[in-house]
Amino acid sequence: MESFLDYVNKATRQLTKPSTTRTQRGFTGLGRLHQNMVPEYKRIDRSKVDQVEVLKGTSNRRVPITPQVAQHAIQFYHVTDFSPDHPKLLGKTGVTLAFDKERGQYLLTT
Repeated sequence: MESFLDYVNKATRQLTKPSTTRTQRGFTGLGRLHQNMVPEYKRIDRSKVDQVEVLKGTSNRRVPITPQVAQHAIQFYHVTDFSPDHPKLLGKTGVTLAFDKERGQYLLTT
């Protein structure tokens, strides 16, 4: 019969033995090397024009936009020779950038 001390030593060795299965030992605190919690494919691309992205799949909609958004859309989609008289299609999105003279504001239409 083994002694109580031998029994306890044997039990503690079994408890402190490293597991044979792989367990994730990482953590998500400030001590992490990289703090990129969101995967790259789920990140929002801030260079795109949000209003155009919303209008891509719709039809028969008109959305007024600010001159700053219109300027960003002109630069992003490389629109040349845009004038209030001639609306321009923004790439292959199906969205048209136009200027409404009655309201005096830019519009995105589908």
